[in-house]
Order: sequence, then C-alpha cells, then structure tokens
Amino acid sequence: MTRTCIASRATATSTASQVVDGVAKLAAGYRYVEGNGRREVIRTLHLLALASLLAGCASLGGLPAPGERDFARIQDGMTRDDTRRLLGAPFESMRFPLSGNESWDYRYQDTWGYLAAFSVIFGPQGTVVGHVTQRLNDGGDHGK
Repeated sequence: MTRTCIASRATATSTASQVVDGVAKLAAGYRYVEGNGRREVIRTLHLLALASLLAGCASLGGLPAPGERDFARIQDGMTRDDTRRLLGAPFESMRFPLSGNESWDYRYQDTWGYLAAFSVIFGPQGTVVGHVTQRLNDGGDHGK
C-alpha cells in the first residue's frame, strides 16, 4: 500500500512556508475584495484548509512512499545514489564503523497491513551488499 499526496506534484517543489505565505496573501486579497461578512470567513477557512494540505504534501516531497515493488528492484552492487533515486531518502540510517557497513531503513505498510522496515545494507565500497525486511509489529491481539 503506498501513500500518495493529493496535491499535484508541481506543489511539491514549494516549501511549506512558501505555500503558507502564498495562501496568506490570497486570504488577504479576499478580505479586501469581499469585505466583512460570512462569505469572507468561509473563504478564509477554505484557504487555510488548503494551505494545511499543501504544506503537508510539500513536507513529504509530494511523492509516494516506497513499497514492496520498489524494494524488489534493489540489487546487490547498486550505489547509494541508485538506491536514493529509486527509494528516496531513508527514514533512518546507521553506520557500523568496525565493519565499514551502513544501513538505510525504510518504513512501510506491508501487503497484510503490518508496519515493516526494509533495510538496505551498503558495504565499505558504498554498494549494496544485502537487504532485509522485518515486521515491526505483530498486527494482532494474540488470540485474546
């Protein structure tokens, strides 16, 4: 299951503050055009709701979260740049100084609805040497 931003990808290039500033300017314009009254309040509320939606999408990058199909495309020997292009920025990364390895973790919801983590492991050369998937919750009540 992937998450997709409702707003168009063109808005994803805007930062959240740019979006909020633009909507604030629009709201100010409506205030002068419409004057005081109920209509102004309704339009302002609609614009604030739109600003919240767009700001949230801008902060997510407006791109869908990677999923199992994307993870299946990860192959040994891929570079960090290849992996970032395919999966985006990791949720978390960790270096292992003694071995020279690094792990990039991506959280997602698997096919059965469980929260899971997909980890890409890079060797000292900076290329993929392996990957692993782990469920982070059991998703059930253990028969209780």
